[in-house]
Amino acid sequence: MTLRENRLTAMGLLLKEIETLEKNMQKRKALHEDFSVELLNLVGRREVGKDPVEVIHKSEKIQQQISENLTDIRHLDKKIAKMKHRANRMKQTN
Repeated sequence: MTLRENRLTAMGLLLKEIETLEKNMQKRKALHEDFSVELLNLVGRREVGKDPVEVIHKSEKIQQQISENLTDIRHLDKKIAKMKHRANRMKQTN
């Protein structure tokens, strides 16, 4: 295998990995939207007779999940940007 073939193979794998990570990020964004809607529904529909402490605990749990999900989204975004930059650099050298 020549160096050029190795580079082309590596480029193909890199592009597939970028595509996979972008799909994963879209799923995370959808999950974030679901958490946000769930939090709004929980706080917005406070029914009379529901324990306020229970509502607060559930909302804190959802907020924690949102925070963790946002951290994952940021990390994925940074990783995708680095990989895209690497792919662009590889294209320039070929």
